[in-house]
Amino acid sequence: MIMNYRRLLGLAAVGALCLGSAARADVLYWNYATDLGTRLNAEGEEIGDEIVLADAPQGRAYYVTNFSFNYWAANLSPSARLRVRFYRNDGPRYSGHPRMPGSVFFDSGLFPIASTDRSMLVFDSDFGSGLVAPPEFTWTVQFYNLGEGASAGVGGVDLFSPPSVGANYPDCWVRGGEEGWQLAGFEDANVDFAASVSGSTVPSIAFVPDYLAQTMRLEWNAGGFALEYSSQMNGPWLYLSLTSPVTVPIGGGMKYYRLRTPIDYTIVP
Repeated sequence: MIMNYRRLLGLAAVGALCLGSAARADVLYWNYATDLGTRLNAEGEEIGDEIVLADAPQGRAYYVTNFSFNYWAANLSPSARLRVRFYRNDGPRYSGHPRMPGSVFFDSGLFPIASTDRSMLVFDSDFGSGLVAPPEFTWTVQFYNLGEGASAGVGGVDLFSPPSVGANYPDCWVRGGEEGWQLAGFEDANVDFAASVSGSTVPSIAFVPDYLAQTMRLEWNAGGFALEYSSQMNGPWLYLSLTSPVTVPIGGGMKYYRLRTPIDYTIVP
């Protein structure tokens, strides 16, 4: 059933992130709580779930460090492959309503998978120190090399709803053939894929030591943040740099580092 309306499901907030000597990941989206007992067969098409991350800061991006989802598959051959993509919803409007998936900001490429009644795929090191993501985006899966005829493989995702952290819509995006993106859904079930996203509203700091030189290199993957340091966990904090990387000496007592958005912030050298 094709839908032309949308509504948010399961909106919930998550606590703010605190940075000390390193960043920690918060749960930004969680949809593993309520199994609907319904499965969606992708039928070789690209299927996507548009999700809303919790506690979205106005005008700020997220830094995703972990992503997971459930999938199922049967009768797969050794050549079967899966592909995961993240899209910004900056495409044309669908029937005058929501914007379609547009620009890609993560693409796993093709990777091998095997038949399973249910398995969880986890992405973490794929994102480095953090993948910059908008507060609302569409993630998709697509199965390849499923074969044809009675012996063809099948695969899809498990449906859970509502999310306990973040928010969702009751429909899904489907793209196949020449029709482009369409909204689709069931009359009796929300089409919300089982998945989770973790990260933060600030980038994490990577610490790279050079013990021969007795120095430490500090790196982060986003502009617009000031690096500060303190000899105490709770401050006072002093400005260090607006650009990455920064090299500091090892020794001289404990030091804590954090990133801060320099809004109305006077830098004192």
